[in-house]
Amino acid sequence: MLFLPGIRPYVLIPVCLNTLVAVGLILIAIENMAVLNQYLAGLLPQWLAWLSWIVQILTWLIMLSFGIFTYSLLANLISAPFNALLAEAVQKYFQQTLQTDKTRLIQFVMQTFGREWAKFIYLGPRWLLLLVLGLVPGINLFAAPLWLLFGGWAMTLQYADYAAENNAMSFSILRYRVRRNWRQVLTFGLPVYLLLAVPLLNIILIPAAVAGGTRLWMEHLSAS
Repeated sequence: MLFLPGIRPYVLIPVCLNTLVAVGLILIAIENMAVLNQYLAGLLPQWLAWLSWIVQILTWLIMLSFGIFTYSLLANLISAPFNALLAEAVQKYFQQTLQTDKTRLIQFVMQTFGREWAKFIYLGPRWLLLLVLGLVPGINLFAAPLWLLFGGWAMTLQYADYAAENNAMSFSILRYRVRRNWRQVLTFGLPVYLLLAVPLLNIILIPAAVAGGTRLWMEHLSAS
């Protein structure tokens, strides 16, 4: 769908912005990977030093999970207005009318950023809790699967919310409907979360996820 004439213009700018964000985060990750690995290895007592290879795997998983969530957060915050317009174009492609008026550009941009802030307030503390758990010896063994489940949940909220906002659905109602449709949430959110870890693909994945999230909202969340 991203290459259709009526949708393609709303994809180009987010892709360019996402590229800049991805390059910046990769450089930061390369610079800090060794520091995190050394910190986690230092938490092991001497008699468990032979488990350092597990620590290295955990380091990669934590850094990867942190990177995926941070990339998604920053990329979506920067390109939020364009993502909302992309969701609108996708919905109109299926000949569905919207319940909001975007003729006032400044008001539209402010509302979009306000919605991104609401998502951050909801997801941020949970993300921070998982990050802390990932640094606690013993407990961090369970951090990776928790990151996976949380990531799938967060991706669905993030990318279905553009259509929800376009149709005047509050974020609290969206969360309720996402909870009621957890099978569709996992089917959509987990692949998005995992594919965000693939370099280059993650740049085009966000617009694709916006389009997919819009379809998910139309088919499962709009009237559930």
